[in-house]
Amino acid sequence: MIGSNRHRSACVRGPLRGLSALLPAVLSLGFALAPARADCAAAVVEKLVLVSVDGLDARPEGREALPALSGFLAAGHERSLRSPRDAFPSWVELLAGADGTRTGVRDEISGGWSSGGRSLATALIRSGVRTLALPADPLAHSESGLAQGFERYATVSPALEAVERADSALAWLESPGKAFVWLAFSTGATTDPWRRADGVGPAEDDRRAARLAEIDRALAHLFAAIRERAPGDRPSVVLVGCGRPAVRESGETLVPFAADFAGAAVAPARLADVAGEIARAMGATLPPAARARASVARADSLALPACGSDLARRLLDASVPMPDSVRMAGWDSLAARCGGRRIALERDLAWSRAGREVPAARGLKAAALALRDDPRPALAYADHLLRHGRPELVADALSHVDARDPFAALALWRVSLAEATTLDFAAASRTASRAAALAVTTPAARRWPARLAAIAVIADSVGARPDDGALRLRFGRALQDAELFVPAYTQFHAARGLLAGSAAPDVALAECLLSQGRAQHAWATVRRALELAPEDPGAQALASDVLLVLGRTAEARAQLETLARAPRMEPRLAYNLACLRASAGDTAAALSALERAVDGGYADFDRIENDPDLTVLRGEVRFRALLDRRPRDRR
Repeated sequence: MIGSNRHRSACVRGPLRGLSALLPAVLSLGFALAPARADCAAAVVEKLVLVSVDGLDARPEGREALPALSGFLAAGHERSLRSPRDAFPSWVELLAGADGTRTGVRDEISGGWSSGGRSLATALIRSGVRTLALPADPLAHSESGLAQGFERYATVSPALEAVERADSALAWLESPGKAFVWLAFSTGATTDPWRRADGVGPAEDDRRAARLAEIDRALAHLFAAIRERAPGDRPSVVLVGCGRPAVRESGETLVPFAADFAGAAVAPARLADVAGEIARAMGATLPPAARARASVARADSLALPACGSDLARRLLDASVPMPDSVRMAGWDSLAARCGGRRIALERDLAWSRAGREVPAARGLKAAALALRDDPRPALAYADHLLRHGRPELVADALSHVDARDPFAALALWRVSLAEATTLDFAAASRTASRAAALAVTTPAARRWPARLAAIAVIADSVGARPDDGALRLRFGRALQDAELFVPAYTQFHAARGLLAGSAAPDVALAECLLSQGRAQHAWATVRRALELAPEDPGAQALASDVLLVLGRTAEARAQLETLARAPRMEPRLAYNLACLRASAGDTAAALSALERAVDGGYADFDRIENDPDLTVLRGEVRFRALLDRRPRDRR
């Protein structure tokens, strides 16, 4: 049973009084609500999932890519709430039921939030409600108080796909008695696993669109599973936006709010009011919020020093285009001027990304040893070791992370990754299973051990036939798909020696290098593939991708023009050719390539309409005809 709300009152009052007029739309999503009744008692909800979407604002145009979510908002009598402008303070306000003046959390680098027992999760647990948190953030800020009160705070949740996270929520709601889940999604992209990336920058529209599509699939899956239950057994849903991007002059942003249960008599106006409404709906009481004490507002050991906070925020902002060398120089300057553990750690991470392995390893190791009560530097050091091919040191670097620490699952995932990198798949599978056991026990959480087992089968075959170049190539691709890049490189190099004269190992190796951002190395490898097989379409396609990343557009176009002579052309490559032709002013040829891309299945019409490379085509009749082929529900 997904959930039971059979004790819920049929009363619909206050802010949701007009909801019965929306009943047909609600029923279409499966969220059946009872008609209003004036003499009923307060509603009592037994199962409830609170869905928060980081980066979702109240403007309708901001949600066009989320049809499942937009349908629920429309059916749930949507209201707009005032919210802090950043995601972390929004999460704290949502779960604490109090704003920054009372929690002490006002920005992304605030530390603390020890609310003295005041949180939505704590209030619910005291009323006999089982609580689960499924954060979307890799850091999860569990040391800052977000985890307080939850029976289970799944730090492995950010590693799961959005649909898998929804499955975990549904599994929790099946538990007997009252149950509550905070199910978080982020439109942002993660960078370093110990630090969150607040939103996706304007230069990464494709990545944001992909994340929105993934979130909408998860929401559609969640709503469909709830819809399958009988009306009296359906969990209730509360949905809110959190944080950016629509910042108002007041420093706040407006975010959407909708609920499918009977709300309080007074409609919430702030994100902080949502916790009280949920607590009342589930028969709990949220105690009064005390003003933050000085100790609560303190910055933690990794907060940014005040002297360099403005520059540091710009350096941390992934949306600001900046070469690694410039970013690294900025951290070097700040470390010398301001000091502070956070800046030193960021400098060491910049060194690691720029390939300065020795000073990076020295600094990260020192931070991990100095801050043994904080696992984040150790996680960063482990990532550095994995990135630079030292997996044998990872387990020792993370050995001091306590199994009861909220970061324990993240530490175990890295140990499992290191063991798999050394091809010890049996140990990796055992460690991965331990990591999954610390989080929600669902098939999704066990996917990584299952993948390791599948790779281990190929590894056994390689052990029996070490001279089989095709098998080595297959093994390398399986390792690459599992993001085990270092052993994948080894297998591709072995395949190169065994398959003399074949371009396939070099193409695979170049793809692996490019996926890691090593475009220069990828170009050297793909050139070797082209020397071996100048007419190989896979090598030519990859060469065009690498040349585009390197900014060598004329050479990239030459490769694509060669591919265009073939009867069939991959839609993505045809689109790239259209952009290059349009940028060169070759309008007719660009339109032909664009038509070929759409005919072949290219369907990102929003990108076609807004891509600056295609500006020269926008006044053309053929261009408008292509846009008219967009599906009606996406116009």
